[in-house]
Amino acid sequence: MTQPLPKLHIGLLWSYGFFTIACIALAMYLDFKPLMLAPAILPAVLIGLSNFPQLYYILLFFLPLSMEFSFTPSLGTDLPSEPLMIGLMLVTFFYLVKNQNALPQKFYTHPLLLLLVLHMGWIFIATLNALNFTVSIKVFTAKIWYITVFVFLTAIVINSFNKFQKAFWCIFFPLLATAIVTMIRHAFKDFGFEDINRCVTPYFANHVNYALMLVVFYPFIWMASTWYEKYSWQWWILAFAKVFFIIAIYFSYTRAAMAAAVVMIPFFLIVRWRLMKLTLAVAAILSLAGVAYMVNDNRFLKHAPEFDSTIYHDEFSDHMSATFEGKDVSSMERVYRWIAGGRMIMDRPLMGVGPGNFFPYYKKYAVSSFETWVSDNEERSTIHNYFLLLLVEQGIFGLLIFLAFTAYIFLLGENLYHRMANDYQKNLLMAVMLSLMAIYLSLTLNDMLENDKIGTLFFFNVSLLLIFATKPLLDSEGKQS
Repeated sequence: MTQPLPKLHIGLLWSYGFFTIACIALAMYLDFKPLMLAPAILPAVLIGLSNFPQLYYILLFFLPLSMEFSFTPSLGTDLPSEPLMIGLMLVTFFYLVKNQNALPQKFYTHPLLLLLVLHMGWIFIATLNALNFTVSIKVFTAKIWYITVFVFLTAIVINSFNKFQKAFWCIFFPLLATAIVTMIRHAFKDFGFEDINRCVTPYFANHVNYALMLVVFYPFIWMASTWYEKYSWQWWILAFAKVFFIIAIYFSYTRAAMAAAVVMIPFFLIVRWRLMKLTLAVAAILSLAGVAYMVNDNRFLKHAPEFDSTIYHDEFSDHMSATFEGKDVSSMERVYRWIAGGRMIMDRPLMGVGPGNFFPYYKKYAVSSFETWVSDNEERSTIHNYFLLLLVEQGIFGLLIFLAFTAYIFLLGENLYHRMANDYQKNLLMAVMLSLMAIYLSLTLNDMLENDKIGTLFFFNVSLLLIFATKPLLDSEGKQS
């Protein structure tokens, strides 16, 4: 004979039912459909409070598998990763309030974290001064759950060598699976350049997202191959992945990802030979000189493309040739938006137009002579240079804060690498540095830090730096030193 439910359980069921109805009604009233996810997120939060590390690993597993879902043309999410992030963000808040010693005090006071907090603080100020506050506050809140989960929660969960191994495999297997599926689908189309975007769906929005996630994660595969004995089953899988990922990156036909894979070799030597300060100085000087040259006497106007000659090529070799000749549509469309962004900066140099506000306003600043046949921008993409995007949306102070944060990341990483006590620590730090380099190189041609594939790995890497800088370090046997 079945026992009747206790009154407490009945009360909780009724409360949850009313909560669900209220969320749906409020979502319809405010025309904000993501609020309908709240009833699903609440159980995840309750489960997460009792076993949040497992929920964190589930999130890592779904990062390569998550798919974009649009509620409206201007409002979308990534399923199931983003709802999981929101739930884990709430879990992290509750956990840190209840366990105030979960992270050491020097974690909270470390300059890297303080610079990150300053970066977030300026985003909030820019949001308050945004041309469209609603768009900016969405960007700001999304940034909060990225940082809460992948900086703070990562530092809480990844507290031993075994935990990091588990995190690695949670990302590796689904990412390898998506790459294999993509390559098989692409092979049936004879690896056509024009077919790659269709082959990466539904897990990636386009070939750029796909290739960049492969190359950003690639250094960790090399690192993981040092964990296991030669010819063990793990060694064979990782040996296969080291070759397969390079082939997959090539057939992604993504210039930024290819460049990042090549630059990893000299960047490895830069870290080993302690040349980071010189490298950052040279990069800053060349960037400033290039901008000054193009802006002086409006020299950029001399490089305006011919509308009919800027085309999308069916062959990758033609695509690369056109890039250097200034006749590739994707490259010249970037120039079109960069010029528009530069003119937007002149209007609001200090505060910018607000996070997420480049797209709604850039076209009135564009120079028509640089227009291409894809300038209607139906996909609502942005400026394709994250540094310029920060300058446009957050003003000069927003860019300077992020540049200071960036410089400190690489200087800290190099310093930590040379302080490591054993090969495991050095290998992990080098993987983090190479992964971050790949992300930053991609930011010169894309703006992926708001993307759940790349933005999450960026903050994951930042958290690993903070772990090594502020907590007992991990050795190859999982012991703290």
